[in-house]
Amino acid sequence: MTHGVVAGPAWPVDGSPERDDRRPERLGGHPVRLGALTFVLAQAVLLFWWAARYPGLFSPDSLHHVWQATTGDWNTHHPVGYTALVWLSVQLTGGIGALTLVQTTALAAGLAYAVTGLRRLGGPAGGWVTAAVLLVALPPVGTFAVCVWKDVPFVICHVFLLGTVARLLARRRSTPTGAPAGDAGSGAGHWPDARRTATRHTGTVVRHGAGVLARRAGRRTAAGARPEPRDRPQSRGLFWALLGELTLICLFRQNGFVVVAIVSVLLAVLLRGTALRVLLAGTVAATVALLTNWALLPALGTRDTESLVAFETFLADLAVGYAEKPSEFPAADLTLLAQVAPLAHWQRSANCHTVDPTVYHPDFDRRAAAAHRGELLSAWWRLARRAPETVLAARVCRSSIAWRPTPAGGLHANPTAWALPVYLERDQRFQREEVLAVAYSRPLGERISDVADVLSRRVGQPEWLLWRGATWAYLAYLTIGLLAWRRRDRALLALATLSLGNQLSVLLVNHAQAARYMAAPFVLGVLLLPLLLARDPDRPASGGRAAGDPAAGGTEPPLRVTELTVVAEPVTAGPPAQPDLATALDPTVRTPRLDTAGWLPQSAATSQVEAAEEAGLRAPPFGPADWWTDSPDRSR
Repeated sequence: MTHGVVAGPAWPVDGSPERDDRRPERLGGHPVRLGALTFVLAQAVLLFWWAARYPGLFSPDSLHHVWQATTGDWNTHHPVGYTALVWLSVQLTGGIGALTLVQTTALAAGLAYAVTGLRRLGGPAGGWVTAAVLLVALPPVGTFAVCVWKDVPFVICHVFLLGTVARLLARRRSTPTGAPAGDAGSGAGHWPDARRTATRHTGTVVRHGAGVLARRAGRRTAAGARPEPRDRPQSRGLFWALLGELTLICLFRQNGFVVVAIVSVLLAVLLRGTALRVLLAGTVAATVALLTNWALLPALGTRDTESLVAFETFLADLAVGYAEKPSEFPAADLTLLAQVAPLAHWQRSANCHTVDPTVYHPDFDRRAAAAHRGELLSAWWRLARRAPETVLAARVCRSSIAWRPTPAGGLHANPTAWALPVYLERDQRFQREEVLAVAYSRPLGERISDVADVLSRRVGQPEWLLWRGATWAYLAYLTIGLLAWRRRDRALLALATLSLGNQLSVLLVNHAQAARYMAAPFVLGVLLLPLLLARDPDRPASGGRAAGDPAAGGTEPPLRVTELTVVAEPVTAGPPAQPDLATALDPTVRTPRLDTAGWLPQSAATSQVEAAEEAGLRAPPFGPADWWTDSPDRSR
């Protein structure tokens, strides 16, 4: 027997949401107001840090960017994209303060974007605003935002990417239940096209405030459902946002390719409805970044320094291996090591936590190392085959910043203003007049600077909580895992892929115990904490009783059907069919005739809808009345 099936949501006749629906709160309840409030408060706090550390904070890497931008000797030792931003700031304003100010504004905008996206998944609006403001008020984050570092835009891109992933999840969660994707974050109870009926090719289904309704024509309600025409512009917008964020992550840090590869694959696995788009975005992002580095930059005259940065970890492994078992090194390898640095230096500088003592020492000849790079890699490969446990132990130890919450190896925190003169004197290149004209520390107010100093001293410990990104990565996994478990939705684990991608990339290749390498998991971990307060939208409001139950003191209508399937069958010979809804409500109403195809005509469907509305109910037009009016048991 042929039949038609329609699945869709049903709501109380007055359209009122139940108390456990995500109705916007007064504090920034509307997405625009929530985003504006988050941006203004976060920007105000970041302006404090900017004024207290004006024009910015400098490390040796920062000074190298400034040296390249002011002398015109551009090279690939550091990402050229950030050097271009430094050059643009110097050319337009004569200093670096404009760049650090833009960094604070971009971070505040990213927090507003992420908060409005995460709000669509639940949690109180006040909690999201509080998390964003407290995040930038922390000295490790506030001072980080005004550092002249490539890591700052790298982290800002992660904040924006978190907002995009949250929006993809919100669209996915709203599609199966019929909620319009575009209104996923505006709170329950706000639905366009409030009263519609669907009768074409199917039985009568009452749609009050519903979104996408599956029809027999082939429209789906699964997670990867085809978007409505009005949702396609938003879908394209999220794709372009994802593509831009992944591309910038590749361009702003050398290991960005590894992060993008891991995040793209994990997102494709968890968001199967958009897997192809996610993989396409990741592939295009990596391709654009590679073409920029390999084709565009050389065409523009950027010098390839053939930097040893990518090979420093291999050289540090050789130092550790030689220090532990020097007798096992072949004579040819010992001769090779001696050409780069004295053997005593290799043994003395061995440190599993950082590569700096080995490769940044006057006894170490970096030019000789670059000239014998291939031979040194072959020597490392022989060491790895001869003593794999030594190489593995060195790698695990060096990546402690990625996986270990407790202190280890000496932390490299954010640079300070008083350390700048030391960095300037260390390298003769930084003594140039054009560099000194940009690299200085001059707070905009003595009192502001004093307050910042006090905050940095008092809120700088403990290290495991305020500097270790691994701690916040694990807290993020716990927060997201609990939410996914409560809602029985593993796709929510996509929120954890950003922190996991960073953590795995540092585990693979790391040079030192620098807090900035795990700054992105730190920021994302704090920002995700309000998800602990997010409730399941399908769970009763309190005490395990359904919203609207008189025993629970509710005032909403008692009926709430979130997944409704209506089956209409053609007329066949046999016992009389079950009376429809109109007949159950009014015995004088005659059962409508079916058309030639065996379906209710439009006029009959409309009369049934009107009858249901008069009774104050939203229920299936077919089936016994007690199936949908039994108040003690609404689970059927």
